[in-house]
Amino acid sequence: MTFPRPLQWLLRTVAAATGLFLLTSLAVLATWMWRGGIEGGLTAAWRLAQHGTTTVDDFRLYPSRTLEPAPSPFPFSDRTRNAAEPPPVESAPGRSVTVSQLVSSTETLALLVVKDDAIVLERYASGHGASTPSQYFSVTKSILATLVGMAVDDGLIGSIDQPVTDYVPELAAHGFAAVKLRHLADMTSGIDYAENDNPFGLHVLMNYTSDLPRMLLDLRMRATPGEKLEYKSGDAALLSLVLQRALGKTPIADYTGARLWGALGMEHEGIWSLDREGGMEKAWCCLAGTARDLAKIGRLHLGHGRVAGKRVLADRWVEEATRALPPAQAGAWGYAFSLVAAGARGWRIPGHRQGRAVSLHRPGPQRRHRAAGPRRRRHDDDRLDRRLPKPRPPRLVRRDASYSFRMNLPERPSMIVAFVSSTLPKTFQ
Repeated sequence: MTFPRPLQWLLRTVAAATGLFLLTSLAVLATWMWRGGIEGGLTAAWRLAQHGTTTVDDFRLYPSRTLEPAPSPFPFSDRTRNAAEPPPVESAPGRSVTVSQLVSSTETLALLVVKDDAIVLERYASGHGASTPSQYFSVTKSILATLVGMAVDDGLIGSIDQPVTDYVPELAAHGFAAVKLRHLADMTSGIDYAENDNPFGLHVLMNYTSDLPRMLLDLRMRATPGEKLEYKSGDAALLSLVLQRALGKTPIADYTGARLWGALGMEHEGIWSLDREGGMEKAWCCLAGTARDLAKIGRLHLGHGRVAGKRVLADRWVEEATRALPPAQAGAWGYAFSLVAAGARGWRIPGHRQGRAVSLHRPGPQRRHRAAGPRRRRHDDDRLDRRLPKPRPPRLVRRDASYSFRMNLPERPSMIVAFVSSTLPKTFQ
């Protein structure tokens, strides 16, 4: 049977495209099995096929450990009852919108404003409420760094300036002797790790693997530690392996529950995703919780490590975390409290310490990133901000003297937590 020429061309094109897709898929699978082991590679491929893109609800899909609410929860008082709608805020130069319009236009799930331990504004959408958790994504990196500071306070880790090989001696053979824990916390390690969508690279595989330690023990060096800031989830993942080894048989989630969740009076469960059942926490991305509880982490740092007069974190650690890094790393702050770029559709938690304000900001999806329908990404991409215009957040806090957590989310509605403050602008007073 002879087909018309146009149909022959179409069939050949489809066959070639299908063959190329299958060959590429097999090459990716082979690479993943080589990097992550047979089980880790096959599991990663299955998870990618089954779950697809990363979303704020990923914690519902993967093995996890639960952080129980504090035995004595601390609730923020509520000043929102019978409160009038706040005045408009400036969302762009010369353009003002109401808070409700801001929430709607950014497809926000939650907006929370706290002043002097009182909620003065709270909005939820798309079925979310005060007790609904969302994955914090790369905000988890800053929480991890805070836990490392607590481990130093507790004597579990000797010093932030210890070599990583003191805890992970397997990496000595790979040239890691000069890498200090500080380099991992500051993301200046020089590790050979690219934060991108390349399916043959480490970043995508790390999100889906069931054998995270194996991947981390296979890391290599690319540059001299301490010389250049480069945002890498691999640095945080390796730092979490250090923390886990310092904790011994205590999982990171259990330590978080005892040292952070309980001490800060968290009202709701936290959920920390694992690489496998009973395995290792994905500590660069995958802690989930509520907006109110996340605000309490900002409250901890505003209090210089004290909560209700009780020392929870050493003041020197807070000072180090909010120090500006050298000019070569301009715009960055220490211990994963980074202002290195907004990140596409990402969490930012900037704050002004002199004014005692912290804002937790998560802009909505970028319309430019949509084609005929919603375009779904395979995983959260911390470098998309280099390819997309950065949205200007409402001018609610000073941006010139701020520090931040940082995380990225895919094209899904998400969470904004706005202020933990003692000096709110008139909009929210």
